[in-house]
Amino acid sequence: MNVDEWSFHLSHIYGCNNSVYITSLSEKLGLLIVSVRSLQDAIRKKRSKKKCARALAHVLAWTYALVDHFRFPSIAHYLCLKYPVAACGYCGKKPCKCLPEKRAKHTPSPIEAEQLLWNFKEWQKHLGTLYGNSNRKRGLSDSFDRLFTEIAELYHILAGSFIGRTAKDIHCEYGMEIADVIAWIIAIAVLMEIDLEKAMRSLYQMGCPSCTHNPCRCRKFVVINRQITHVPTVYAIP
Repeated sequence: MNVDEWSFHLSHIYGCNNSVYITSLSEKLGLLIVSVRSLQDAIRKKRSKKKCARALAHVLAWTYALVDHFRFPSIAHYLCLKYPVAACGYCGKKPCKCLPEKRAKHTPSPIEAEQLLWNFKEWQKHLGTLYGNSNRKRGLSDSFDRLFTEIAELYHILAGSFIGRTAKDIHCEYGMEIADVIAWIIAIAVLMEIDLEKAMRSLYQMGCPSCTHNPCRCRKFVVINRQITHVPTVYAIP
């Protein structure tokens, strides 16, 4: 599946639950942070690569809950704007030659239709070519810092003033920031040598991994010991 097909697929699995149980953007952002912390715990405790891949897939799935929240017709559109196929959108080089302390302003490039259809394997190859070497030099912890920073940027938009701004502009800003979150998830996958497409298929292709249904029949989520857990189903949802 390509990036947008995953959006439709996960919305079909969890869209009804999310619209009832976690209605606010701040709740979804909070659960995304919990999922990132669960991934960090898995790495710190030296869990198997399979378990780390599963945890990373959970992070991506919660990011898609944000995509579904805003009803973006194409989150791939924003990824392509931020990370064009030709070169880095900041320095115009491939691989990127940006200086962290003196980064140029981002310049959107024309979107190539083929890039809109990329799956996560293709995005990993692209972002690995652009930023893999520099990310490896800075280390995995730096990529996690950047991921948390991008999530914080979403909170910053949420808490900011909307005076003088149109809904379309704010909606677009959210799209660009969520694209950055997805890009750093992919960056972590590259550094950990995790096949993100394979991890997502393994966990979500057939439906919810907890109840095995599509749409999901689980009840409300709870957080126990920094793990997102389903409340046991007492009755089946029709």
